[in-house]
Amino acid sequence: MSDQPIHVPPPPPSQLPAEDTARYVAWMGKRGKPVGPAPDKAREEVLMRLGDWGFFEHGPQIGAALDRAALDRADHAVLPSDKDDNGDWHALLATKGLTAAEAIKRAAWLFRAGPVDPSPKNPRVTPPSLTSASDGTITLQGWILYPPAGRPTRLTVVAGPRGARLTNE
Repeated sequence: MSDQPIHVPPPPPSQLPAEDTARYVAWMGKRGKPVGPAPDKAREEVLMRLGDWGFFEHGPQIGAALDRAALDRADHAVLPSDKDDNGDWHALLATKGLTAAEAIKRAAWLFRAGPVDPSPKNPRVTPPSLTSASDGTITLQGWILYPPAGRPTRLTVVAGPRGARLTNE
């Protein structure tokens, strides 16, 4: 769901920004879940960065993703749930310039899933949407696919300044 065609490879590692995992490690420590010792390592998915938001996980190797979270520099933390949410989903979805396609890509990553685009193969899948209501709530709706490949699932996040409600259908 990026702006580039699928056949365009990602930038070479030498052109990627450096990972900034210190805030994630500190945040995990505050939650009573310290990262480490080796081989456990914190990682940032730098291609997911969005403004002040970083997307983090840890584990002994890539693919063994534990405790995925999105963190911004204002101490908001988004987890793949609506538990302990104090408007942090709202802060993420309100990020300036965030499109529906980019939002569902990031939400899918948090859930260890992939975004699904509409296609003749998936006729019930609709394009993602990101809408704001007059009461301040922001609604993200899109389709994701959990591995191993199964049926697409519609994810809806209704986020207000004081909390969020997530639904998988």
